Amino acid sequence: FMHTAPGWTETVLYSFQGTSAGDGAGPQAGLVFDKKGALYGTTSGGGAFGYGTIFKLTPPTQPGGPWTETVLYSFKGGTDGSFPGSDLIFDGTSLVGTTPFGGASGFGTIFELTPPKKKTSPWTETILYNFTGRSDGGKPYGGVVLKTKALYGTVLDGGPSGQGAVFELSPPAVAGNPWTYAVLYGFTGGTDGGKPYASVIFGKAGVLYGTTGLGGAGYGTVFELVPGKNGAPWTEKVLYSFGGGPDGSYARYGVIA
Repeated sequence: FMHTAPGWTETVLYSFQGTSAGDGAGPQAGLVFDKKGALYGTTSGGGAFGYGTIFKLTPPTQPGGPWTETVLYSFKGGTDGSFPGSDLIFDGTSLVGTTPFGGASGFGTIFELTPPKKKTSPWTETILYNFTGRSDGGKPYGGVVLKTKALYGTVLDGGPSGQGAVFELSPPAVAGNPWTYAVLYGFTGGTDGGKPYASVIFGKAGVLYGTTGLGGAGYGTVFELVPGKNGAPWTEKVLYSFGGGPDGSYARYGVIA
């Protein structure tokens, strides 16, 4: 953490050592806290197999002491997913996130990592959804957000027009059954935008907000997605199209409220 304003001090909590050490390498996403002050995150590489990790960073017992890093899961690069680069969400027990690659079809996953009942046992990964790269989309570079038990996010590729999509993943009525996946909006790559890298956020009345890396005026957009009434389709509205000049271009990250 660093700030350039006078009086701010940067403190390195942990330095990753890379694949050879097995602790992970290349963290690209943010961190999430638990109630005890521990931090959880992902690395896009490293770990036991070189395909990325999910880690926990535990604060020191004494002020000024070192933080302790623990690898909770090392991705194997197969059906379990690979190269995670997005934020995790923490529901109080389990961690949920995405991988842009790996899974059953190689187009990424949505996964859940559940802690063991015994501290000495490993955490358990469960795949909630495998992207196929076809009409459902593929390569979720952004994370997911949770609302009323359902998960929402974006995929960079695929979807109805091949330009990415916004999706909803709903939990099963009976535990252990498959989750239900639905595309809320498929980008066309035209004035509506295309290729969303980042995830979405919720605003008032269940409205979703996000960005696309392409489309709009040609250099990406900020968009709004409004849910339809009584099961009607969601409606997309472009709030801003980047012009590729002083206003910027190719939005890679999302928006905040």
